[in-house]
Amino acid sequence: MKTLIFILTITTIFAACHFKHNNISYSKTTDSCSYTLLDFVSANDSSKYILTKLTNMTEVSDKVKWEYVSQYIFDTNNVLRFYAFANTKTHSYKFGIDYDSLGHQIDTLKSTIVSWYVDRMVHDSVVITFYLYGINYSYKDIEVIEPNYTKKISLYYSDYFSNLIHGKDTLANPHKTIMIYVTGTIKNKCTQQAKEFIDSSSLIP
Repeated sequence: MKTLIFILTITTIFAACHFKHNNISYSKTTDSCSYTLLDFVSANDSSKYILTKLTNMTEVSDKVKWEYVSQYIFDTNNVLRFYAFANTKTHSYKFGIDYDSLGHQIDTLKSTIVSWYVDRMVHDSVVITFYLYGINYSYKDIEVIEPNYTKKISLYYSDYFSNLIHGKDTLANPHKTIMIYVTGTIKNKCTQQAKEFIDSSSLIP
């Protein structure tokens, strides 16, 4: 896994409107694809995140007691420059996206699914939860495929992780290692490009 290191170089001046939140000035660019600090604080309960204002950036992190959380770096113009689903102790991450100074995504998604979680329940059942990235992406026709069936899955915004969308399925605890697949269509709202995807994870007894 990569280490969460990010160096900002700002060369663009934005025409922006300003407002105050917790004594910090935020700005909103006119580019509809950019995700800003204003977008974040407007959509999230302030009790559920930690915001740290530094000299040349603002760091934001979910305030939840999980090993991994959503973490953000915004530049001096309050435009998102980096998102990571990062380890709170090591700062390594299993999913990350870089953005340029206009807020455009630089790299492609290396994996559609941000993270998998498996909860073993009573009565020999297993709940599988998968998370998808929610900033400027939409999804449809999501299905879970396992050896015995294919099931359509509804998606919901996570109550724990900001800007992540989750789906879940319950199945019998397998007696041998099996592969679980998630398929569907992912659409980039900025480029309007849509494509089918498939992602997988192994389920060990």
